[in-house]
Amino acid sequence: MGETRQKNPEFGRPAPFDNHVDESKWESFTVTLNDPIFFNLMEKFSGNKPGTGGLVTFKDSNWLMSIVLAYQPHFLNQPENVQVFWGYGLFPDKKGNYVEKNMS
Repeated sequence: MGETRQKNPEFGRPAPFDNHVDESKWESFTVTLNDPIFFNLMEKFSGNKPGTGGLVTFKDSNWLMSIVLAYQPHFLNQPENVQVFWGYGLFPDKKGNYVEKNMS
């Protein structure tokens, strides 16, 4: 399989990524909430209602963490009192600013 990938240009050029895992990895997460306070604070902070804005990046985060508040409900049959958001960190092997652990 690796030989086919290297010889067939239809598979792209993965070497910049698969030969440099530490420089190209990131970690994604989903958070489920039962209290609207976080969404309310993020709306006040960003000026965007859920589902209307883009990613919010916390540039001072050691993880260079970003989140997005999608339109709610996000999932079919999502209960009214539940909110869900998604995010990622570009530097998951660094220690966090508040939680002094690696994101990974």
